[in-house]
Amino acid sequence: MIASLALVACLVLLVAGVWWIWQNRQGLSGQASSLLDRLPIARGAEASATPLPSQAVAQAPLATLVPATPTPTITLTPPPTPTVTTSPTVTHTLAPTWTSLPPVTATPTQVYTLVPVTPCISYYDETNGNLKFACQLARHSWTVETVDSTENVGLYTSLAFDSRGEPHISYFDKSNGILKYAHKSTAGWDIERVDESGSAGWYSSLALGGDDQPWIAYYVASSRQIRLVHRQEMTWQALEVVTLAKEAPDQMRISLKLDRQGKPLLAFYDPQDGHLKLAAWDGIQWKIEAVDNSPRVGGFCSLALDKGGNPGLSYFDLSKAYLKYAHKVNGQWNIELIDAAGEVGKYTSLAFDSQGLPHISYFDEDRDDLRYAHWNGKSWNAAKWVDTYTRTGTYTSIALDKEDRPYIAYYSLDARALRVVAWTGYAWDPWTVDQAGKVGLYPSIAFQYERLVPSGSPGGE
Repeated sequence: MIASLALVACLVLLVAGVWWIWQNRQGLSGQASSLLDRLPIARGAEASATPLPSQAVAQAPLATLVPATPTPTITLTPPPTPTVTTSPTVTHTLAPTWTSLPPVTATPTQVYTLVPVTPCISYYDETNGNLKFACQLARHSWTVETVDSTENVGLYTSLAFDSRGEPHISYFDKSNGILKYAHKSTAGWDIERVDESGSAGWYSSLALGGDDQPWIAYYVASSRQIRLVHRQEMTWQALEVVTLAKEAPDQMRISLKLDRQGKPLLAFYDPQDGHLKLAAWDGIQWKIEAVDNSPRVGGFCSLALDKGGNPGLSYFDLSKAYLKYAHKVNGQWNIELIDAAGEVGKYTSLAFDSQGLPHISYFDEDRDDLRYAHWNGKSWNAAKWVDTYTRTGTYTSIALDKEDRPYIAYYSLDARALRVVAWTGYAWDPWTVDQAGKVGLYPSIAFQYERLVPSGSPGGE
């Protein structure tokens, strides 16, 4: 009996346990479904961007965004501005008063000798656009004055002294395109506008006649003409030499001299056939001859007359970049190659000494150096280290003192200054004449003369 009751009790407890387990499983399933509905996960087509009102969606807090390391800002710091040291200002002290000597009377008994005494230079001040003039007072002491400061003037200067020791300068007025002429007497500088026909005055070259009246050869860019003007009784008379078929190149130069009869000779480069030419006025017409028929020769030509009145020319061979020299003797041109060591021969200038021997200054393009060559009667001697200053020697102009020693004026590229070098007899002596800005382009050097009257001559002791 007791066993039967225990069996029944066990069955009741078993049924109750199964019923309780079944109930709890249904509750867990409902809770799991409710939790899935609350997760913000899109489940195919059943997903909704907007939660239902009955679903209280707990928004999880946003993650704290840590900003990325910012790209560093690169500040470009300019290099420090160099301290510009201004060169000492040149005091434009007027040159010593020119002593006017009595006019020379053309009589057979009048005998005098012009002796070179003081070197002077005309040149262009590019910084201020002025024509300037400098004269030596002592070995390294020069006076500097401004001759013309009206706009941009002073290119292609050419300087000569008359028998009174008074300077004459021809030059180009770039602002107005005209040829100008300046003459200094005891009253000061007198400036004239010579040719205003349009872009006239390029490559001017000046020579003085026996009457001290000026002759000027120059190029007119607007018409491609080479012209010659002569001043007579306050009037300028113009004469066309030749009209070039092509425009003049940068290597173009015109060089003028007067022969013993006072007739003009002028050398120039003809860009049409590329030849160096010499034009001579016979009193009626121009006679033009080719000096060197080689292709493209004659740039930077410089004309001078030896003691016998024979013409000589230094010039640049544009094809081969050589310095050449031509000398006319007994009606024949003798052509010589002077220097072929690299690109040499630009900016040449020629002068003959009292023995009739040529001296030539020129520029070495490869080494940026000033050079000098001299014929000693047997051979050419070339000096390479005339001025050891770096990058120097363009626009050379040469003149000889009373002892036939050369003085060379030139432009220094690095110093942007006018420099002069002189041969002392045993060494070259260079120095700076003017460095107030960019100065010294287109220099022309000449000696002021002193007139000596020999003993026993009229006016002598």
